[in-house]
Amino acid sequence: MNSITHLIAATICLLSIIANSFAQTPDVESLLDSSFTPNVEGMVSAFAVQPDDKLVIVTQPENSDSFVTRLNPNGTIDPSFRVYAIPRNTAFIYSSVVTLQADGKILITGPECLNGVCEAFSAAFIARLNADGTVDATFQRGLISAKTNECRPFVSVIASTEQGIYVAGTFTEFNGVNRNAVVRLNRDGTLDPTFEYHLTPKLAAPAACK
Repeated sequence: MNSITHLIAATICLLSIIANSFAQTPDVESLLDSSFTPNVEGMVSAFAVQPDDKLVIVTQPENSDSFVTRLNPNGTIDPSFRVYAIPRNTAFIYSSVVTLQADGKILITGPECLNGVCEAFSAAFIARLNADGTVDATFQRGLISAKTNECRPFVSVIASTEQGIYVAGTFTEFNGVNRNAVVRLNRDGTLDPTFEYHLTPKLAAPAACK
């Protein structure tokens, strides 16, 4: 068998494999869980899955406030969870974070309206909800901000650990105290003064945030 015959045979074999793989590819519809039918208005900007498979989500309906709510495993709204509203801020569309603590409490972030202004580069809040969606009064609500109005302060990550609660994002102040990009909070939400992260110039927040 010459080289051309070998090439033709190999090509036919390859085409057969490709055709067979397409034939065995399941239909997209068959991959969807038909028992999960969420009825959510607008875009979901953040979510976290609880150990019981319920979902804590932040929804952003068009031209409306955002809402923290919870879905049952089948996608229906959980009526036992109190809905928490986050004021709409056109400068912070879809900028929320949800983190679950081991005790079932929920850490959330979102845009903050300052002095009634909700359409400016102002600040972002950090709060904690109880497992039923009510505000946790034992947690001190925090604000991150920047020193100039040219920067959008926002939180990108919240991690709850045994050492405390780490908050990272784009900001230069936490509750009026100079802190650049990363802070550690105590379990009650107060700033841990023993932790101060110093960024090198190349890793620092954008110049507009300084």
